[in-house]
Amino acid sequence: MSRNPVDQRSTWQLLRAGEFVLLSDRQLTRVAIVLVLVLAGLFWALLQVLEPPPPRRVVITTGGPSGAYHAFASRYAEAFRREGITLEVRPSAGSVENLARLADPAAGVAIGLVQSGLGDPQRQPGLLSVASVAHEPVWLLHRPRPGVPRPDSPIPLAGGVIAVGPEGSGTRVVALRLLEAHGIAVPPQRLSPLSGSEAVQALIDGRVDALFLVAAVDAPSVMQALEAGLVPVSFARADALVRRMPWLTKVMLPRGVVSLARDLPAEDVSLVAVAANLVVREDLHPAITYLLMDVATQVHRAPTLLSAPGEFPSERQLDFPQSAQSQRYFRSGRPFLQRYLPFWVASLLERLALTLMPALAIVLPLARWLPGLLGWRAMSRILKLYHEIEQLDARGELDPQRRASALAHLDRVEGLLRGANLGARRHIEKYHLKAHLEMLRARLGARPHS
Repeated sequence: MSRNPVDQRSTWQLLRAGEFVLLSDRQLTRVAIVLVLVLAGLFWALLQVLEPPPPRRVVITTGGPSGAYHAFASRYAEAFRREGITLEVRPSAGSVENLARLADPAAGVAIGLVQSGLGDPQRQPGLLSVASVAHEPVWLLHRPRPGVPRPDSPIPLAGGVIAVGPEGSGTRVVALRLLEAHGIAVPPQRLSPLSGSEAVQALIDGRVDALFLVAAVDAPSVMQALEAGLVPVSFARADALVRRMPWLTKVMLPRGVVSLARDLPAEDVSLVAVAANLVVREDLHPAITYLLMDVATQVHRAPTLLSAPGEFPSERQLDFPQSAQSQRYFRSGRPFLQRYLPFWVASLLERLALTLMPALAIVLPLARWLPGLLGWRAMSRILKLYHEIEQLDARGELDPQRRASALAHLDRVEGLLRGANLGARRHIEKYHLKAHLEMLRARLGARPHS
């Protein structure tokens, strides 16, 4: 008996080319459901891997509980709380300890307030600068003496005992660098570790001859010193110091700005100042960095005795590479969505936008491939039945029971063909296969179906 005139090999080639699309309405529904589930799963996975959600809790390291850094951080924490994030304010001994905490991943600290001039990108490679947020004048205070000219540098005070702050403090680092810049090498026995109000009282009592303070104009220790008649050195060569030490800036303290009634200070004073810097770990979530910039702008944009309105936050006097989020913020302000939406909603939409392109790069090819796969599966089932009928055809005459079974197979094949949704260009192949099935039916002695 003759073999099947349909070229089975060419049919498989057509299937591999993806040109048969055998999809019923039910199968189309299944395709849509699969694609939706795959897309949802991809979005979830990409959000976790490419752009995880911002943390609900962040730690900032500051300074002593009575210091300016701690006061700044407390205001930050209140603003963070309104956005649903806990900013834990962790006191420290000062900027040096803050840098050590930031550099240590085990410390769990993500943000720190650090005095400029202390950071070293070579020794702390995982840290980034966000902004400087305030001037911190470097005060060199002494007791005026009748008939003795007021000093305009540390040189005339080098012979006495100088309070420079404790080991590891930012004040001590700045004081020693300023003394060194003036060619002064003070023996260790003439360096006092006193600082703050304790050092001011020691100068008033005559136990030290001069002291360094790094503090805001309205800091309690500064007010204590000025009200007690102590006088700050006006640096005559402040411009030269700033050129040699870019982490410093020159600030002018006008006569009477502290107190017009008491004429404090009694003359214009030229000071150099470090900057209070916001420093973060490089792995801090970008959304938190943007929020930190926004909060710092709210807290520090107001004028002070030493800064003009809007002078801070600033991109000047940064010790570490500036974070990408900080650069964009200074260029164009808050991210677009955060201007109009709550923080968490804006953050979610930004994360979705970042993951959309990778997800589409996976889903779009899948959307084209999946219908072809289902069509391939449908045709493969037809070909499997067709192969069974071929085997029956090859056996020649069949007994009635086996003939009935063969005809049932033919009915199943024809049912699949009738439900097949083929492309318009493939109707010829469909009718070719259908004609072959009718030939098989005729050979089995059955009446062809209409």
